[in-house]
Amino acid sequence: VARYALEDHTPPNIELIQPFCEDVHDWLTADSRNVAAVHCKAGKGRTGTMVCCYLLYSRQKASADEALKFYGTKRTHDEKGVTIPSQRRYVEYYAALITSGLQYSATKVHIRELVMSPPPTLNGGTCSPELTVSQAQPSFKTPSGCHDVRRDDSSIRVYLTHCTPLNGDVRVDVYNKPKMKMRKEKLFHFWFNTFFVAAGVGAERVPALDDSPNLEAFKLTLNKWQLDEAHKDKQHKHYSADFKVELIVQKMPVTSRFAGTRARGSGSSSSSSCSEPDTEPDAHWDSGRCERVGRYRPLSPDHTPHT
Repeated sequence: VARYALEDHTPPNIELIQPFCEDVHDWLTADSRNVAAVHCKAGKGRTGTMVCCYLLYSRQKASADEALKFYGTKRTHDEKGVTIPSQRRYVEYYAALITSGLQYSATKVHIRELVMSPPPTLNGGTCSPELTVSQAQPSFKTPSGCHDVRRDDSSIRVYLTHCTPLNGDVRVDVYNKPKMKMRKEKLFHFWFNTFFVAAGVGAERVPALDDSPNLEAFKLTLNKWQLDEAHKDKQHKHYSADFKVELIVQKMPVTSRFAGTRARGSGSSSSSSCSEPDTEPDAHWDSGRCERVGRYRPLSPDHTPHT
């Protein structure tokens, strides 16, 4: 038995996928009678994400769409297998590693701006957004006054004025915090990986920002159906059909030997926002938990296990 730990309703840490695929493949190819049983709590979302990645690894499916559709057909009656947008995004990320020959490496980025357009329609009226950014260790603390919000009829722009550079798997939570209320309400969240954004997977390069012309800038655009929780608003009650989020990030210079090719230890996700670091060193962190760790080694087209 091998355990690959990831939280419910979330995608796997990107470093966790390759060791899982290698583990399953080694078992299946060891004997034609071997069967791999993969499960999570409900046996659908997290299981499906990893199984779809294995279908890509073993060359049984050529694209993320093919793998996701195949799994949905085999696992459910309504073809709704992996439905959480961020989990589907990570299958697409892994497909890019397999099909495009990308070599994963740690990439540090600085989130500069988040744009929502058109603005959400909320019961309380005007949206007053707050962001929380999370990554694996080391953790970060949220100082006050880190957001500069500007709005007009067509969009809401949130500028992150002190956001600590981030590595690897990142989660962005968006809240509404009305001025006359004590509690903020959750709107939606999404996960992305810094390497793939800087590599142009699901993102695009944009002109450098005026205050830092020497740093590359990229824009990650996610429509309503690519945002966790917002994708459930099928009647467009809060988000219009053309609602989208644009995240502007800058690629930071390489200043450390951070490497994301191994998965070791336990990667607990800790809430952070545009932030100040804790006293822990920012040299290196790994996420995920498994017993067997291997380097990325794509298969040749004819190296396919029995089905």
